[in-house]
Amino acid sequence: MRTAEDISGRVFGRLTVICRVKHSGKGVRWFCKCSCGNEKQVAGNHLRSGATVSCGCHAAESTSSRSFVHGRTNSTEYKSWSAMKQRCTNTRNAEFYLYGGRGISVCNRWIDSFENFIKDMGNKPKGMSLDRIDTNGNYCPENCRWASRVDQLKNRKVTITITHDGKTMTMVEWAEHLRVPYRILYSRIRILGLSPEKALTADRLIPPRRHGTNSMYAGGCRCSQCVAAGIQYRKEARARRYEQRT
Repeated sequence: MRTAEDISGRVFGRLTVICRVKHSGKGVRWFCKCSCGNEKQVAGNHLRSGATVSCGCHAAESTSSRSFVHGRTNSTEYKSWSAMKQRCTNTRNAEFYLYGGRGISVCNRWIDSFENFIKDMGNKPKGMSLDRIDTNGNYCPENCRWASRVDQLKNRKVTITITHDGKTMTMVEWAEHLRVPYRILYSRIRILGLSPEKALTADRLIPPRRHGTNSMYAGGCRCSQCVAAGIQYRKEARARRYEQRT
């Protein structure tokens, strides 16, 4: 059997190897002392490969340093940047199939740099959120903007158009034209099943409030019950598509 090299006294990053540790598992472990004073047991291959360079203080300092650079980890802009990356890279994200699953990615300039993101996008105006101009394009400076919910609805892949009284406009444009909340007009047609004629001419027809459904979520309601229902609906839809492929 090959004898492990004695690396006692050697320094790896911030760790100084003191002695070998006896243990029943696989591989060789070493007792190390960090330059900050903490002690830690580390696998020999982790020391040699550079995977472990400290007791953990180096990673903590790096994270703290990144937060200090921009000091905005709790800002709405940072949350938008983080959510953007999650949608495109995290396969467990509820909306991954709509973004990363479709090949949508974050550009190299933004993927690891919030500073570049905020430099290109600027501060987020009140009531707006991150939007891609081309819904099939990637997240990059030339394809992104801060947009209102109305602008984003106009820019959706599936846009509902209605022809009435000789005019053809999207549902969002009709809602603006008639000064009717978009969710009300959407609910009249999609939930209550009214014809466009009746939906556009009804004066006081308010659809029943049925919270906790995907239909209400799709209609614009963002209460906790409807958001949960919307997420659950997407998870189930993704599971059904997976079953069909397999």
